[in-house]
Amino acid sequence: MKRQRLRRRIIVASAILLPVTLNYFSPYLMTTGAALGIITGSFIVWVVWSVVALFVGRAACGWVCPLDGIQLVCDKVTHGRRLRRVPGLGALRYVLWAAWMGAVVALLVRHGGVSHVEPLYMTAHVVSVDAAGNLITLTMLVAIVAVPAVLIGRHAFCQYLCPFAPYNIVGSLAGRALRLPQLRLRLSGAACSGCGSCAGTCPMSLPVPEMVATGDLRRTDCIMCGSCADGCPRGVIAYRFARTVSAATSAAADGAPGTARDAA
Repeated sequence: MKRQRLRRRIIVASAILLPVTLNYFSPYLMTTGAALGIITGSFIVWVVWSVVALFVGRAACGWVCPLDGIQLVCDKVTHGRRLRRVPGLGALRYVLWAAWMGAVVALLVRHGGVSHVEPLYMTAHVVSVDAAGNLITLTMLVAIVAVPAVLIGRHAFCQYLCPFAPYNIVGSLAGRALRLPQLRLRLSGAACSGCGSCAGTCPMSLPVPEMVATGDLRRTDCIMCGSCADGCPRGVIAYRFARTVSAATSAAADGAPGTARDAA
């Protein structure tokens, strides 16, 4: 579990640093910059975020995202209450992301394209929260992330509201389609005892035992944190880089059932 302790420390540190990094994730600055033909710091961050996802899927969500750090703290307050499923609500994050991307593209086209790159756009002091107005914005963001976690369950913001998640989801799917080496969850070939430890450790409340039983470990909501692999006492789930392979090849390589597949 040393890996999970390291992961938790990283995302909590990322959350603590949010007053410094807020503007570099900001949809607002990315959009207003596009209206002036400016490639902002947040534009660069989300492009890099998407490219990295080609190789590590949604691992950036589970390992470095400051909003994940906020939700981890909320998990401590709510004792890790499992997510209450709200049918249809998960589509909202895609709607928000599509509206954001559509606005950025439309504004760049309207301006006539990119005029220049300005990583510190509206962040003259490098630190994002350098005025009372920015502190209000930070407080509102923390509330938007924390309230769903308290009312609906752990990582509810990730599951239903996060407009940043589609960057990693699309990047992960593209990486798989291109058959690039990716960080994956795979069956190791060890026998599952059905203890349920994997489900208990999954921050996204995924039905990991059912996924193991069917051999299909791919889920768009998997943030590739590796908690299920590290929490399994038998080592049933492997967590490593691999290329996309056929089910038969995967089974031969891992000693797993022929239906075994990788995680998204």
